[in-house]
Amino acid sequence: MTGNLRWLAFIGVLGLMVLISSCSGSQSYGNRSDKYARSKQNRSGRGTITYREKGRPEKAEKSLEEKEIMYRVHKANPSSTTSVKRDEIVNAAQKYLGIPYKYAGKTPQEGFDCSGFANFIYNQNGFRTAGPSHELAMMGVFKSREDLESGDLIFFGSENRISHVGIVVSNREHGLVFIHSSSSSGIKTDEVNGSEYWNSRYLFGRDLLSTLMSSN
Repeated sequence: MTGNLRWLAFIGVLGLMVLISSCSGSQSYGNRSDKYARSKQNRSGRGTITYREKGRPEKAEKSLEEKEIMYRVHKANPSSTTSVKRDEIVNAAQKYLGIPYKYAGKTPQEGFDCSGFANFIYNQNGFRTAGPSHELAMMGVFKSREDLESGDLIFFGSENRISHVGIVVSNREHGLVFIHSSSSSGIKTDEVNGSEYWNSRYLFGRDLLSTLMSSN
């Protein structure tokens, strides 16, 4: 009997240790967009997540909950000015179809990489963005895939790294279409839903326009 009691006690302690380790070892993120922002925050050592527009003071970015509230307000009160600007961004981007890919390229003359193209189009339309794709991913507000609109940015990669950014062209029943600088073909459009490659690497979308226009 004593041996049985000892065995039961051992099993109980082991079960308790497994339960504790499984609870303490997990961390839940509201979405992968917030996960990347938190990761960036930890690497920089700053206490707040920030974004910067050239010529403007640095602003503390909203918490994830505040971002979602902010997005719902924008969605409930659509701005015709924002809608026009979305069309202008897409039209501007499509003018550069066929421009070749160039690593770290930022102009039509030299070619574009993915973030160089996104920044060029936004800058051309009056928004002072800069930086690689993982920095662009910290701007604006998170947007679910089904709510993405023309002019929003979408990001691709793995659970640990953002490797690509594109600009949404349309998001209708036929699928999510984006324009980007592809390393193989230069500036082109692709459909996320119809591509196993892009669909499997899709991470999240961000609405920069609503935030940037409201801050002007």
